[in-house]
Amino acid sequence: MRKLIFVMLAIFIANSETIWHSDGSYSTISGDTTWHSNGGYSTRNGNTIYHSDGSYSIIMP
Repeated sequence: MRKLIFVMLAIFIANSETIWHSDGSYSTISGDTTWHSNGGYSTRNGNTIYHSDGSYSIIMP
């Protein structure tokens, strides 16, 4: 079981991009979901980004 979890974690990290912020926090982008170091996340669907706190942002073209 531990080996499976390690392999899944390695695949997730290999297929993601990490952005480090100036305050020491980070965000990891994997597909349409961004995971934040504070435990929150954001998911993009078209021009709308939905945040884990229930709010959303709209990207204007």
